[in-house]
Amino acid sequence: SPATDGERLYVHSGGRVTALDCADGSELWHQNFGLGNPPLLTDDSILVSTLDELRCLAPENGDIRWSYHTGATSGGILQPVVLDGAILFPSAGLDLLTF
Repeated sequence: SPATDGERLYVHSGGRVTALDCADGSELWHQNFGLGNPPLLTDDSILVSTLDELRCLAPENGDIRWSYHTGATSGGILQPVVLDGAILFPSAGLDLLTF
């Protein structure tokens, strides 16, 4: 599922995350990732998870603010959750990490 902040539409499809301008549909930026979950918006970031990585992107330009390598080599792609301003993410060992 795409996500929007009202100005930009964020889509994770075909192994890449793309930001589109909501006003005219033009591409603003993209990042290549590999297969993963739909983008998750926080107050000031975009979270994208793949099998082996969680990335935090800047919505305005797609710059990587930080990333976390999960160490997973198989299994499902885990989705982060935002709760009370904290990012919760299950690791490959099924520990719950907080960012």
